[in-house]
Amino acid sequence: MTKYKINRDHNIGSVIFILEGSKTEFDLLEKIFVNILGYQLEQLRRTKGYILRGKNPYSKIIAINFEGNHLFDINPDEQDRLFAKIIDLGVKPENSPIYYLYDRDVKSYEIDEVRTFVERYQDPYGTIEGDQGQLLLSYPAIESYTVSCFCDNTYKHTIELGKDLKQFAAQNSYTLQMLRTEDHILHATNEMNTALTACGIDSYDLDSLGETLLALYDSQQQVYLRTKEFNLLSTLSFVLLELGIIEVDE
Repeated sequence: MTKYKINRDHNIGSVIFILEGSKTEFDLLEKIFVNILGYQLEQLRRTKGYILRGKNPYSKIIAINFEGNHLFDINPDEQDRLFAKIIDLGVKPENSPIYYLYDRDVKSYEIDEVRTFVERYQDPYGTIEGDQGQLLLSYPAIESYTVSCFCDNTYKHTIELGKDLKQFAAQNSYTLQMLRTEDHILHATNEMNTALTACGIDSYDLDSLGETLLALYDSQQQVYLRTKEFNLLSTLSFVLLELGIIEVDE
């Protein structure tokens, strides 16, 4: 198993997260980036407006929603509206990495619809086609990340829907309230790698994750077609690795 560490001397500049939900995802980012890492978090929730947490201009997270909570909201018109709000905060989206955090909500999409978005949004800094942003899915929902902060072999648990995952997490005390330390987010990173290996993905290139994210999607889709459930897995840890926040401890 690879040994990781947190690089607390590394400033990440401004990073943009576009979130599906208007509560859990924001609360999770606050736990990770403000409470544990000491970064600044500026939130524009569709339900609450602007909220500032922490103070660190050298490592600043912008977290924001579209007006809707569907992948089809990722379109040029909605992006332009969203980017205008980000520019008002003094951040240039074209110069910042963008991450879309969404659930693999099997009830809301046709079988191949989500794959189209995984194919299109592969690079946080933009593709040659001009599609900026990296879509990072959680299977079946973002709570898989929280579970992976504490649970060993998270991927061996299989659940179909986010509501059932929430119940599983609560029953086992895998909650945001318990997410407090660097070790928790390092544990989640190792859990992601273990799950990827179980899916047949033994290595990946942080500078080019598109093929990895597609291979993972296809693997999870095959699991779902067989079992009507997903292995618990979140790809949120890729952000921390790509940004150099988590690095190999050599």
